[in-house]
Order: sequence, then C-alpha cells, then structure tokens
Amino acid sequence: MAASMEYFPRGEEGDDELILANFSHGRLNVNDDGACLQPPSFSYFKHRDQADKRRKNQRILVAESNSMQYIGQNFGVHALRLSSHCKYLVGVLDKESGKMKVYDAKSHQLRPWFGDSSKASECITEGGEQEKLTYSEKNDRLTEAFGSSRKQRALESRLRSAVTPKALETLANKAIEHAQTQPQSAYPSDDEADSGGILPPCNQKAEFLRDVYNLDDIIAPYWMEEVLKLPLTSEFIDATDEQITEWKTEEKYCEYILDRLSRLPSSAAEERQEAACILAYIHYLRKISAMGYQDMKTKQVIIDKDLPESFNDHLVNMFTKTSASVDGVRSRRLFPKQLKEKSLIQMLTLALIVDEFKTDLSLLQKGLTAHLTMLRNHAKALGCRVKESKSATPKKSILEKQSMLNCVTAELQLPRKFKKRPSKRPSSN
Repeated sequence: MAASMEYFPRGEEGDDELILANFSHGRLNVNDDGACLQPPSFSYFKHRDQADKRRKNQRILVAESNSMQYIGQNFGVHALRLSSHCKYLVGVLDKESGKMKVYDAKSHQLRPWFGDSSKASECITEGGEQEKLTYSEKNDRLTEAFGSSRKQRALESRLRSAVTPKALETLANKAIEHAQTQPQSAYPSDDEADSGGILPPCNQKAEFLRDVYNLDDIIAPYWMEEVLKLPLTSEFIDATDEQITEWKTEEKYCEYILDRLSRLPSSAAEERQEAACILAYIHYLRKISAMGYQDMKTKQVIIDKDLPESFNDHLVNMFTKTSASVDGVRSRRLFPKQLKEKSLIQMLTLALIVDEFKTDLSLLQKGLTAHLTMLRNHAKALGCRVKESKSATPKKSILEKQSMLNCVTAELQLPRKFKKRPSKRPSSN
C-alpha cells in the first residue's frame, strides 16, 4: 500500500517544532520493544527577550536523570555547528491509514553538566535579572557574542578542557586504588640504602676504613651472586694484558674500568672475583646514569641486552620510578634527579672500596654526563677529603710543551669529616 505524506511547517514563532535530543556521552537504556526503561525528565527554555532578533531563537534543553544532568543549547561554543546549516524533519507514520505527517524539528546535543544545580539554573535563565555571573563568566559571554572566530575557538577549547574539582577528585581516587592493588615484586626489596636519603649506611664508630661502608649494603649478597654469573664479570676475571690493551684501542670500556682491570690481584682468587664483580656493577651504573628521556619512553627499559631480565628489572626499579596517569590506567617511567645522584653515589662508594678508599675522581668522571663538581660534593658527603693537584702530561715531541692537568682525588680517612652546610642564621655574640 502506497503511503501519502503531508508536510506541516512550523509557525512564525517556532512553537510547534519538534525537539531532537542527542547525548554526546552515552545513550538511553531501552528494552526489546524500544521503549526507554528510565526516561529522564526534559525541560525546554527560550530566551526572555523576544524583541531581540539575535536572542529570540536561542533555546536550551535540559535532561535530568537520577544521577546526571545534561544540557544542550543551540547557541554559543557548545552548540552543534551542523544545526545551523541543516534542516531537520521528523516523519510520523500511521500504519493503519498509511499517512505520514512530516514536521520541522530542532536538534540539540546534550552534554553532561558537572556543576551545581544552582549554577545550572543560572546558566539556563540567561538574561534574567536574578542571574549572578563572575567577571570571568561575563568576559566569556562577551567573547561568545562579539569575539572573533579565533577567540571563540580558544574559548571553546578552554571550556572543553576544564576539569571540575569533583571529577578531579574521582580520578585521583581511582589512581590511588589502582596503585594499592598493584602486585608486589617477587624479587628482594629495592629499598634505598638509607631510608632518609640517598647515602649508603655507614658505621659511625668504625675503627678501620673497611668497616665504614659495607659492600653488602650497596650490592645485596643475592644480587652479588647474580653479578658473578654475568658474562661481563667472567670476561673481567679472565682479562689478560693483551685483551686490556686491545679494549683500550677499541674504547670498549671507560678508562677507569680499564685502568683498574690492569691492577686486579692475580694471586688471591676471591679478591679478584670481588673486584671484577664491583667493576661490572660500576659499568652498568654508568650505563644507567647515561640514560635520557627517550630511553625511558620504551615499553621495557633495557640497560644491556646481555643482562638477564631479573637483574635488569632490579636495576631499573632501583634507580627509576613509575608515574601513573590521572585515570590510573597508563604509566610512564621517570628518572628523577635524586635517583640519578643515588647512582653516582653508589658508583663513587664502590670505587672507594676497589681503590682502597682513595680514588681518582677526574678519571672516574670521564665519560659521565655528571660534572666533576658534583662528584666532589658527593665525595665530601661521604666523608672524604678531596684534594686537587697538578699532573704533567708527557711530551710527544720536542716542540710540544708539557701541559698540566688537574687531578682530583677523594680519600676516606679516620676520623671522617663531613661537608657542613652554611648556617642561615647569623651567629649572635
């Protein structure tokens, strides 16, 4: 059966037009028959000043449910831009008679409203005498009405990016709950050496230098055994003078490690293994300290491809931190300044143990991004006495003058002397 259609245009005042509502952040729950289970209550408002040609067609549609309030308007930055360029029609078909009636319609896109109900009513009664707006809101209204297209786009972007305190509190609670539900690591704890800072624990009453800083406080016995199993440690233990010379030519390792490898004890096997393990650990600490922002952006931070995954994760978790996003879903790896200094302090303390508590800071600093002044300050914080001397480089030819280089050494002596911070208050006589 053919259907006939009859068009009913809206009146001059536009009172008989139908309303189309589109929810930007969800949809209504309907049953199998298509009927809404819990329909919200709708309210439709028009501007009071009907004499104003620009404002008489302004409309605001409000939908209220049990848990949320939605607002849509056909003007301003939140208006649906397509509505001004399109004409919407709604057809109502009578199945018995086969006739369809077509009406004009207005479309409104409803957005969630996170403000107070009182503020929402103030926004609805725009132009009313009882309306109370702040200076910023009045300025936004002026920009919305008379601003240029560039300012209106900036206003729209700012309003869409605005975060209400209630929404921020909800996201923060989700992030805290996500952090509390994270599983604990199956490996030994990576707590900082001293709970109050980044310095390793020291024996204040030590009578011998070897008792001031304990190697187990920096490299736990469990991880010391793991270091001993590394291919790099075996390579250091079995290193010969010819291999060390070849490594110097290839610049395979830093000058400090190559210089100490040539001095490894050959008679005592246990001392040679311990020194090789410490030098291997220093090598990976140097790699960690050289990491930048781009290295932390990868899904899994890899210090060295030859490192076992468990040992690699141990070092990464010790010297970096993860920062969760506001929603608690995404996370990123960070390398804060405090943990960078922790890696340098551990490197310096291990160098003191290898060098019998007197190490060359200028040689240790070569190849590092950290400045020599930072190593000097860390050495003083460990209780070392820092000395600077001039060392002459050998002449390569008769015409070349002998140059003088600064050699900075840090020596741990008993009793220890720590670097004192200057007092902020002037001393009273």
